[in-house]
Amino acid sequence: MANFDLGLAKCYAKERAEGALADYASYCRFHKINVFDTSTEIGKNHEELWNMSVKIGRCTTEEEINKYLERIAELKAAVSE
Repeated sequence: MANFDLGLAKCYAKERAEGALADYASYCRFHKINVFDTSTEIGKNHEELWNMSVKIGRCTTEEEINKYLERIAELKAAVSE
């Protein structure tokens, strides 16, 4: 894409990850699940999202950003009702 703005894409991806984190917090609160219990799939997903902002910050290409956006969507779908 000729008009790709890496900085803007990083901001967007980080916002998506933060939104998914909020969804996990709400889901866990509603279902009385410890979001920090990494022995559960929900806990592992939460931890992955928690650390994703740093990983997104290291991206250098549109493809890398898109990979994270796809993963965020997958993780978000796990707690969508």
